[in-house]
Order: sequence, then structure tokens, then C-alpha cells
Amino acid sequence: MPIIDCHVHTWSWAGFKPTAAGRDHWDRCLDWAEKLDVTYLTSCLRLSGDRIDSPNPTDLHTANAENERIVERSRGRALGLCFVNPRYTEASLAEMEEWIGRRGFVGLKLHVALHCDQPELDPLVAWCAAHRVPVCQHTWVKTTGNLPGESTPMMFRELAQRHPDAIMVMYHTGGDFVYGAKAARGVDNIYCDLAGTDAVDGSVEALVNAVGADRVVFGSDLPGRALTSQLAKVLGSALSDTDKEKILYGNMARILAARKDHGP
Repeated sequence: MPIIDCHVHTWSWAGFKPTAAGRDHWDRCLDWAEKLDVTYLTSCLRLSGDRIDSPNPTDLHTANAENERIVERSRGRALGLCFVNPRYTEASLAEMEEWIGRRGFVGLKLHVALHCDQPELDPLVAWCAAHRVPVCQHTWVKTTGNLPGESTPMMFRELAQRHPDAIMVMYHTGGDFVYGAKAARGVDNIYCDLAGTDAVDGSVEALVNAVGADRVVFGSDLPGRALTSQLAKVLGSALSDTDKEKILYGNMARILAARKDHGP
């Protein structure tokens, strides 16, 4: 069956070296995509190989332009997510107007510079709701404490409840599907992403039991995790073939089909 991977980053993992023929990390990702019939939704979250805690508007534009180049060279196997820092509301809106619905960009990726329940995010999410494009936000709960701007599932729940018409994708589902499902339960515009956690037996089934198969979407978190190990969470589960198809393809395909285009 075809697969849509809604959670892919485009940097190279540590130690990866291009081959003598010049093939790099992304070429390898494209090989996997063609072998497994995968379409990636990509974002650029590293610039010049470094993490940036709070990228400025110039950083944002550079990242999106780089992602456009990656999408263009992806043989139809990648779609872009516009990367913004919600601390810069007007600059972020300008980036969204420039990229989303144009040049292969299909949604929004919010950087972890600001807790997502803050009011600065409201204009960005309202724009996405109007254009029917997904809002993708990293969420996690760390035993050692989250990063200063890193959001929890409950923060994401609050944002989604303020914007019931928005399509909200909770990346990682908090890193703990039991906890994340509590935040998503009863908020029908939240979709739970599977990316980045270990392939623990029964975890995907528990999430589906909590929120329903129609609100779970597949993500790998490449290159931080292997595509194959993340696929195993779904393909090796006890879910029906119908539910597996929804998670791996159907739900995200439906989300992408809802977009209201406003440009070439």
C-alpha cells in the first residue's frame, strides 16, 4: 500500500558521508521511499548543521528555501512543510503566504521556540484553518524536563480547542502514547503522530483504542529514527488491514486533499 510519512527532517545524521558518486543522506531516503512507496512531508530544522533555539526571520526563509530545493530534487517523493518561529508572528505569516500552497509546500511546522498554548500562535493557526492545511507541532514530556519552549500534549490540546476548525497534528504524541492520548481524547481536530518512539508491542493498538484509527497518522522522524523500525509499529500491530491503511496513508491523504489552494 502507499504510505505518507508526515514527519521527516532533512539534515544528515551524525557521521554520514556522501559516497564517491556524490550520493548523500537524502538520496538514500529517496531510495527507501521509492522501494516502499512512501511520500515524505519534510521540514528543515537545522541550518548549517546546527540546532538553533530561536531562529530569526532570515533563518526561517533560508530553511524554507533549502527545503524547496530538497522537494524539487525528490522525484515527486517529498512535500514541504513551512518552518516558522511563532515568536515572529508577522514574519511567520509572510513565510506561510509565500510557501504554503505553492512550490510543493502543504502545511506548517512550528519550531519549539515558544510553548504552543501561547496567544502568539493564534494568528498562525487561524490562517491554517482558513486554508485547510495541517499545523504540525513537536510535543514531548521528558523526565529530565522539557526545553524552555518545548510543548507538552496538554498545551497542544489547549491550542487545538481554541481553533476547532484547524487540522492539528501532534508530533510524537508527547513521546508517550498513553499520556498523549489523554490530551487528544475528545478533541476531534487533533491527529496523533506515531513518530520517534520505540516500537513497543501494543502501543499503537492502545492509541487507536483511545482516539480511534481515523485520528492516528504515520511519521518516522527520519533521520532520528529508521523508517523500517517506525513502520514496524504499524505493520506488526494487531490492527486490521483497514486501520493500518488509514494510519499509513488514508488519514493524511484526506488531510492533504482538504487544502484550499491560493496560488500556483
